[in-house]
Amino acid sequence: MVMCTVIDLTERLETERRLTEKAREAEALNFELARFAESASHDLKAPLVSISGLLSLCIEDLDEGDIAVVRANLDKALAVSRESAEKLETALALARAHREIYPRESLALGELVRTIWCDIVASEECPPSLLFDFQTDDSFVGARVPVTMVLSNLLSNAIRFRDLSRERAEVRVSCCRDEKQFWVAITDNGIGIAQRDRAKLFRMFERFDARSGDGMGLALARKQVERLGGQISVNSVPGEGSEFSFTLPLNEEEVR
Repeated sequence: MVMCTVIDLTERLETERRLTEKAREAEALNFELARFAESASHDLKAPLVSISGLLSLCIEDLDEGDIAVVRANLDKALAVSRESAEKLETALALARAHREIYPRESLALGELVRTIWCDIVASEECPPSLLFDFQTDDSFVGARVPVTMVLSNLLSNAIRFRDLSRERAEVRVSCCRDEKQFWVAITDNGIGIAQRDRAKLFRMFERFDARSGDGMGLALARKQVERLGGQISVNSVPGEGSEFSFTLPLNEEEVR
């Protein structure tokens, strides 16, 4: 006679998988918090030091009756404070990125890009040419707010880092799909990115030259793409241009 006991481990294995996933998320969050604290200690504190110094100068100039210099320094302090407020708001958006819940809806990549592009180039005297290379239907189901945020950042960077020595600056938007994901690429013929700088691209507060913004745009873009279940990557050749691409998973109804 043979006796045996059969135990279904499915539930236990699923629990262990979830615990492992949560542990990885906590580890990644701790790493991000450490990076944020390290960066914030300088990038968010430095403006306060600048404002304090400018206000000290204003007091000295007031005592001397030099109102014009006082006004100039107050204008500088106001500009620094506004820039700092925007930077802080971006940092908060980055911190909230994994908690926000956005509804999914049917989106058209071409329509989204054209709307964003019009807003970005409104103040540009000679904007680059916008080109499209859609190898598939450009419709997909996604969350409008984070997708728009990602596209806005990538398109803005393509314009900001264009090669001014070129006769014709171009920004090309491409898309395709397979049975699992929707792929989008923003390609430019700008100045490109040196190999040594690519590892820092998606870190908070990383800036490369005077054209860089607050150093958090790409970090926020990566956070949003990963939160949507996709991945973001970059290929670049200095002097030739860059290609930033990201993927978004397709649900069963979107698979063609």
